[in-house]
Amino acid sequence: MLRETIAFSNMNTDSFDVPVLLLAFNRPNTICDVFDQIRKIKPSTLYIFSDAPRDDQPEDNELVEICRHLMDESQINWDCKVARWYADKHIGRAVGTSSAISWAFETSDRLIVLEENCVPHRTFFTFCRQMLDKYQFNDRVMHVSGLRRVGELEENNFDHFFIHVADIYGWATWKRAWNRFDFWMEQYTEPDSKKILQKLLGSGSTAKYWNGKFCEAYLKEQKQSWFYQWQYAIFLNNGLAVIPNVNLISKLVPEGSDHAYRSHFDRNVAWRNRLTDAPSVVKTSHKLYLEEPRYSKDNQSIRRILNYVRFSLKKYKTF
Repeated sequence: MLRETIAFSNMNTDSFDVPVLLLAFNRPNTICDVFDQIRKIKPSTLYIFSDAPRDDQPEDNELVEICRHLMDESQINWDCKVARWYADKHIGRAVGTSSAISWAFETSDRLIVLEENCVPHRTFFTFCRQMLDKYQFNDRVMHVSGLRRVGELEENNFDHFFIHVADIYGWATWKRAWNRFDFWMEQYTEPDSKKILQKLLGSGSTAKYWNGKFCEAYLKEQKQSWFYQWQYAIFLNNGLAVIPNVNLISKLVPEGSDHAYRSHFDRNVAWRNRLTDAPSVVKTSHKLYLEEPRYSKDNQSIRRILNYVRFSLKKYKTF
């Protein structure tokens, strides 16, 4: 297992001050696009986690090697501290991803996380930085999503809004929030979980769905997911995820894949911070969000969102 930290200096001071973690495995055809977007914003700190090939998939050997080549020193042309964790044995998505995030938080207090098939819009990084700054000291806000898949809700007067359900395809968080993540879900009990979810979501069927997912994740000795543990931590702490008013992530999956969910951002639609673009409008929303994010169980549009996300996650596999 290779772990190293190298500082590159190319006399370029125009860098992005939020650390970025890139999660890589075996998709060179998409990781080159993701890395190209990272290169454009020039993060001052870059973490790279690369999982090892699977023993029963010989084609992984070449694919993993190509991915690592696409992220080597020759691709860093800006001032940057690069920390690499290259596994020599296959770890898997559940343990690998969550361990890589914890590893990055050993030396950072906030983080943007990108997977090798999640291509960010050029304004994704600006959005994440703005939200990380804005809600740094609000413990209830735990997650910043770049992907917006909820098409029914039109929040035309706001540049972002809140939901209880996180999306993990291009996202950001703080160390103070990730400290609540428990891979083994040691605090989970089914009766307590049911009460928490019913009180929080105000819907027996939605709470039942999520509790079933959490129970399944808790009981599995060989964990297949880290997302449900993270989502459980958000629910358990009455947490919120920030969602942009426009989609900022293109999630790419191979043709014919059983992972059916795809998303594509519009290159011509950028995220804009309306605190400066429309101060007369955002003055109200700024007060609403900054004082204390409010989530209304009685808001019918929000209730539709929860139902939409519930059934979309049931239909689309998370991998």
